[in-house]
Amino acid sequence: MLTQISRHVDAAYVNAGAGVDAFLDWNFSLRGQYAQLAYMGASAVGETTFSGFIADKMDELVGAQLNPQIREAEQVLQVEYQNQSPVGAGSGAGILVARASMRMGTRVVGKTASRRVVSGAFGRLSGRLVTSSAAGASGAFCGPLVLVCAPLLAAGAWIATDLAINEVDQAINREDMRQDMLAVLDEDRQRLESLLVQHYSTALMQLTADVEAYQQQRFSIIRDGI
Repeated sequence: MLTQISRHVDAAYVNAGAGVDAFLDWNFSLRGQYAQLAYMGASAVGETTFSGFIADKMDELVGAQLNPQIREAEQVLQVEYQNQSPVGAGSGAGILVARASMRMGTRVVGKTASRRVVSGAFGRLSGRLVTSSAAGASGAFCGPLVLVCAPLLAAGAWIATDLAINEVDQAINREDMRQDMLAVLDEDRQRLESLLVQHYSTALMQLTADVEAYQQQRFSIIRDGI
């Protein structure tokens, strides 16, 4: 049982790295940076709220790769064990809920390297919002073309430097953030394996007790064999 659970869980986490890279590609791209800027610009947010937004994005992109694999692994295990004891039936939802409560993104942004990255992004994007406001205000000089002119002025203040900033940011911070994410995912993998072992150990113990009770009811060599 231990070998089977370990094999299935390891197989489920093989694709987790693809989810990590999907998040990092988004985070260190202009698309990701402007999505973060739009989130901050939609309403006044503090660094803690911004960190929560980044954590949710991590959970979304990593979960898209990982959750179907975990669900499939749990279903395979359930088929292997569900007929041995009623305890095995319907366990999948509980395991997935337990894993969802781990919130890997929240723990990642709390780690030193990732916290530094998120804090730096928050400060940089806060500065971008100020630049955007100043550039937008200068749109008054555009006259009747203000709806076209002002956004272009704002965009010009960013795009001239953002590609270079993103490249430097990625070169310095991407690998540290990746290691933080992989470390948290490894903790999740170990905890999920422990949850499954606990669950199916209980199922097998119940099976043993059921079989023993059945045998005692049907036949006792001391009582019935003479």
